[in-house]
Amino acid sequence: MSPIHSGSPSDPCSHHIFNKASATIAPQLCKVINISFETATYPKSWKHAEINPLLKKPMTDLRDLKNFCPISALPFPAKVIEKIVNRQLTHYLEENNILDPSQSGFRSNHSTETALIAATDDIRVLLDNGETAALILLDLSAAFDTICHHTLRTHLHNAEIRDKALEGTTSFLSGRTRSVCLPSF
Repeated sequence: MSPIHSGSPSDPCSHHIFNKASATIAPQLCKVINISFETATYPKSWKHAEINPLLKKPMTDLRDLKNFCPISALPFPAKVIEKIVNRQLTHYLEENNILDPSQSGFRSNHSTETALIAATDDIRVLLDNGETAALILLDLSAAFDTICHHTLRTHLHNAEIRDKALEGTTSFLSGRTRSVCLPSF
């Protein structure tokens, strides 16, 4: 297991302790994660995020909330289970050719650069053939924060993600809590 570098201040043990005692803690954490998968439930204590607003630039107005970037700290077990689910889901989507070939975000060996090269090439081909081309860019960086959970469930169901996997996703998304830790300036 790779070292955990950050976590929530409310973690039962710090990431330093976890990293030093991982040989003892990891097998027990593995059991809890496996039970979570088997029962399609996500532990409530792993759903709480502590949000720390960080100032984007020094010397800006501290009264304007737009000058802060919210950093969400989750308990380290939540990070571990999210990495596992991400690997399994990505593998499933790639093995079954469910992802659009032009999908670049959140995929290994794909980046903003590969998306830009593909878009530039598509435009050049159109222009070389005497056609007209237009490019519309959207910033979807916060899209996951605003997605309708019902819509996500529908898309997952349509991608043949069913039963325990879909129930586990519902458990993961529901009942989330958060608290904001206000900085003292």
